[in-house]
Amino acid sequence: MSDQVETNRIIEKPHPWVSTLLTASYVGSLNDIFRRIPGARELGYWLTPKDLKEKRRMTVVYSRELVARYVFSNFGRKQS
Repeated sequence: MSDQVETNRIIEKPHPWVSTLLTASYVGSLNDIFRRIPGARELGYWLTPKDLKEKRRMTVVYSRELVARYVFSNFGRKQS
């Protein structure tokens, strides 16, 4: 029975942010490559699919929100 439970955990879909982060990493790598090749930056902008650009944007927004929540929380600070 425990083998079946373990197998079911492996088959489950990953959290949606996992695929979003992987996509954002991929788009970031493409941007870095296009940035290094003269004249390719504009071409890269037009070649990158819109859904990848949107996932990258969502990851940036989510990351900034996480950092802001951490910075403005009292977590890890000594109370005086």
